[in-house]
Amino acid sequence: MSPAKIVRMARPKKPQPVPVADSTDRAVGERVKLAREYNKLSQELLGEVLGLSKGALSRIEAGHRRLDPVSYASKICNLFGCTHTWLYTGVATNDVETKLNLALSGASSSSSSKGSSRSRSRRSA
Repeated sequence: MSPAKIVRMARPKKPQPVPVADSTDRAVGERVKLAREYNKLSQELLGEVLGLSKGALSRIEAGHRRLDPVSYASKICNLFGCTHTWLYTGVATNDVETKLNLALSGASSSSSSKGSSRSRSRRSA
C-alpha cells in the first residue's frame, strides 16, 4: 500500500481593508450631487442609469463611498458633459463645468447665509 498523501489546504485570504473616504471623496460626491440636481435627476433615476442603488449613490454624494473612476465616473462625465478633471478637482475646462461651478458657489453662499440668519433670529428671540 502507498502512504496517504498529505493535501495542503489553501489559507483563507485576509479581507482587504476598505479605503476610508477622505476630503477628496466628499468633494467629488458634492460635485456628483450638484450635477445631478442641476440636471433635475433624482437619486433613483441616476442610480438606475449607473447601475447603483439609491443608497449607494447617496453614500457617494455624501462622501462616504469612493466613486469608482472607471465604471461610474466615466458614465457620469458622459451623461452630464463634464470631464474627469472637473469631477475630481473642480477645475472647469468647458462651459458646462463653469455653469456647475457657478451653481456650486451660489449654493454654498446661500447655505452659509441661511445658517447666519438662523443664528441671528435665535439670539433676538
